[in-house]
Amino acid sequence: MWRVVVAALTLLFAITEADAEMLEGQVVDARTGQPVEGAVVFGRWTIQTGTISENEVHTDAQGRFALTRPGAFRPGDELVLVYMYGYVAWVNSMIFPVDGPPRFGARLPTPAMRQDTRVPPRITLEAFPANGNHPAHVWWLHMLADGDGLKDQRPKLWHAIERESAEAAKRMEELCRNRADCD
Repeated sequence: MWRVVVAALTLLFAITEADAEMLEGQVVDARTGQPVEGAVVFGRWTIQTGTISENEVHTDAQGRFALTRPGAFRPGDELVLVYMYGYVAWVNSMIFPVDGPPRFGARLPTPAMRQDTRVPPRITLEAFPANGNHPAHVWWLHMLADGDGLKDQRPKLWHAIERESAEAAKRMEELCRNRADCD
């Protein structure tokens, strides 16, 4: 019986691996065109069987990355996120709104949806604006990294956003310091 189960699992794994393809690209600074080393590239795919496949890597010294992408994912069920501290996160399906400082009582800005969700071979990261809204940016990053409670399965991404999370918390603490309604 065990031999049958092992053989079936081996065959399933072989079929899945055979269908896999590589998603390769380069991450560069939008202003300088220089490679961004150490950026986290995270991919999530819902495949035909309804299961989710995820992968995460860091860019190399030339800003290059390669993710194993399942070959049988459903159109529209590919999410690729590129993040590096100091830059606005890039996602193939949306554009993060980060302009303007955080304000109390303001609604969370809604990202604009991209018309073309294909992942280009060259991804440009915009520098985070000096007056940008770190708390809103961090909220969206947390939703992508841990909205399903599985952050421990995404250690590279989760570790990468910790620094910006701490900065956003510090900024909100500064804003709250003299406000009675922040308790």
